[in-house]
Amino acid sequence: MLRALSNGEAGLSAMQEALDTISNNIANMDTDSYKTQSVDFADLVYQGGGPSGYPQATAGQDAQLGDGSRVAAISHDLTQGNLRQTNRPLDLAINGDGYFAVTGTAGKTMYTRDGRLSINANGQLTTSDGLLLAPRITVPSGDTNLVIAGNGQVTATDTSGQTVNLGAVRVNTFENPEGLQAMGGNLYQSTAASGTARSGTPGTGGTGQLVQGSLEQSNVSLVREMADMMVVERTYEFNSRAVQAADSMWSMANNLHTGS
Repeated sequence: MLRALSNGEAGLSAMQEALDTISNNIANMDTDSYKTQSVDFADLVYQGGGPSGYPQATAGQDAQLGDGSRVAAISHDLTQGNLRQTNRPLDLAINGDGYFAVTGTAGKTMYTRDGRLSINANGQLTTSDGLLLAPRITVPSGDTNLVIAGNGQVTATDTSGQTVNLGAVRVNTFENPEGLQAMGGNLYQSTAASGTARSGTPGTGGTGQLVQGSLEQSNVSLVREMADMMVVERTYEFNSRAVQAADSMWSMANNLHTGS
């Protein structure tokens, strides 16, 4: 009965984390470039030592009993979301694989697919949160008609009417992008599992092309999330019933007494 209680508790904890993950996905349906998270489960350690009356798979061995389930990992679905046209010159989407590199608040390089860019007081291209795009690109005051080509080349028209080259936006890819660590704010950090970033020209070497005037939407599917939520809720209910049944049996056992 104690095992049934602990198994049920482990299942309830795992399902609670799964429900939290689903809720987070739904909350970020309208977050540009958000990637759906999913929970992977694993069974807990098995223990032997069951009573001799238990069936034995191999002669001379005790029956092995599991200790429930646990959350093994929370993975990201890196499938590209749909591109939404905004016609805003500073909106930039990656059509394909890759990430923009930005300089974090502590000077550390971070990565994002959120291309909602802005120009700060120094004329530098930044994310909507003010993080500098890397490598840095500066738009001189008075320049107009900013154009970001599919290969990342950035041009503008200066005050004399001439077209000037302002630099190039780079796209970064990873050997194992699933190994990137999510940091919040649509930012990721490279890890030993992801490998180091490979910076390249958009549209070459397996990197995606840039699409100016568009943003990548989240890849959250509301239908799938609602279906997963129903499965998690039902599994949570079954684990709760197992705990209630074990508690009832424990109560009966505690009330047993030997007649005089």
